[in-house]
Amino acid sequence: GKMLWPWALLLLGVRSDAQGIQNPLRQLHWDQDQAIKQLLAENAALEGTKEQRQQAEAEMQQMHQQATEERLRAEQRSAQMEEEMELEKEREEFTDVDFAESLMLLGGISFVMTLFYLVNDEDPDMRFYSWRVITATLSIFSAVLIFSGINKLIHFYLLSHGTTPGFKLLLALVPMLIYFFLLQLGTAYESSALSAAP
Repeated sequence: GKMLWPWALLLLGVRSDAQGIQNPLRQLHWDQDQAIKQLLAENAALEGTKEQRQQAEAEMQQMHQQATEERLRAEQRSAQMEEEMELEKEREEFTDVDFAESLMLLGGISFVMTLFYLVNDEDPDMRFYSWRVITATLSIFSAVLIFSGINKLIHFYLLSHGTTPGFKLLLALVPMLIYFFLLQLGTAYESSALSAAP
């Protein structure tokens, strides 16, 4: 019995050493398994992150495309609205003044066409009296315009120097006498009163 104790102790020591050797090996295997699991988890997380990034990039591209399409549609609507506004400006409603001007233009053209027809008539008397009426009308309008122009000049240059009643009366009588003298002179010339022959 005494001889068995050392052997038993030796076996226990060897067993304990074996267990001590096996325990680190098991710990090493466990650590390796944990590391492998962690790497797999990180890889899966990275793959998931890549998929999420790709999905996010796809969503961003889709949003960018939608924004571009919206901007193009907005530009098209703006251009269309500008064209419509230009068309509305071009299609402004006619006022009474425009209507009166159009009637006056058509009336003037019709009057000139009528005058051409009258002065080119086959009857000599019709041509003579047509030219006579035209001459008298032009003379009247010319006389009115000349009188108005001279009267404006007199008021602008002469009445600014004096406003007494006598000066105003003088400015009214002198032009009248000049007009009367020119009228008599013109009448005498046209009637041949100034010539020697009757």
